[in-house]
Amino acid sequence: MYTKQLRIAALAERFPQRAFTSLAHNIDAQWLKTAYLMTR
Repeated sequence: MYTKQLRIAALAERFPQRAFTSLAHNIDAQWLKTAYLMTR
């Protein structure tokens, strides 16, 4: 999970003019749970 986030962050940093059309294929249940817990 963490490496996916790093890859997305690196791509966003490297190509700031690009818009991500879909990140859904990178999201799994564990990532959602972690994100949920981080907001609490």
